[in-house]
Amino acid sequence: MAEFVLREVLAQDKNCLDAITCLSVLYLELKRFRSAIELLQKAIKLASEKPFGYFNLGTALCGVHEYSNALVYFEDRKSTRLNSSHTD
Repeated sequence: MAEFVLREVLAQDKNCLDAITCLSVLYLELKRFRSAIELLQKAIKLASEKPFGYFNLGTALCGVHEYSNALVYFEDRKSTRLNSSHTD
């Protein structure tokens, strides 16, 4: 049901960051890592300054055993958090 609702929102607004994020987290929970990766890459393009996408993408990449790629996103998350904390 949640997937259906989120897909409906995205059908109306394909760049709705909240829907993209929620659907990607749902896919992580369902272990649908490839689907999560696709959405999280889009989320990062839409809001590269937000660290949540980097962490979740790293988690999804671990789910498909792409550990070295995951590490890059975990590090990017750390850098993004540090940079954003200096601008507040």
